[in-house]
Amino acid sequence: MSTLSPLRWHGSIAQIGEALRGARSVRSVDDMHLGDGLHVLANCNPAPSLFGRVERSCGSFSQWWKQVTRNAPPDTRAAKAMKAD
Repeated sequence: MSTLSPLRWHGSIAQIGEALRGARSVRSVDDMHLGDGLHVLANCNPAPSLFGRVERSCGSFSQWWKQVTRNAPPDTRAAKAMKAD
């Protein structure tokens, strides 16, 4: 986080809510670790996905891997990981 901002604070949802009370608006990226508390405090964008959706059910990890990396742009983490093997 220090790369994104020199100011970081930690607290419960109630404490963070109190700190943000006077804000005109708050935007965030959805975070499953924070549960529904974040949605009460902020307009949340969906968390970015590392892999795309699969077209059909997969019987194995290798089938899934082939589907998610088939059309991956060359600069994605998935494509880089595939080249590393």
